[in-house]
Amino acid sequence: MPNVNEQVTKLLSAVIADGVGDAFSLPRGVADHAFAATIAGTGAVSATVTVEGSVDGENWVPALATMSLTGTGSDIKGAALSGAPYPHIRLRVASLTGTGATVNAWMGI
Repeated sequence: MPNVNEQVTKLLSAVIADGVGDAFSLPRGVADHAFAATIAGTGAVSATVTVEGSVDGENWVPALATMSLTGTGSDIKGAALSGAPYPHIRLRVASLTGTGATVNAWMGI
């Protein structure tokens, strides 16, 4: 039976350009996170998705985890953080290339 306290949140949805996603405020005491990111497009596609954390929602610690996506048509990568009790999390997309390339990403806690 699944743990009812677990949740999955989509942090990036059909991103088509480099930039930073919206911040997500975590429930108090959450220090373990799992992330998954996908890229899809035509031909060669690539992007880098990094996880950033903040204690105040304004000053961000970069690259707590990195997912390097690259492939022909699509790719999926995952990352995990353990013992990283930042109350705010966001994802950054960089170096997004490829015809029609889009990035999606999720976080599980």
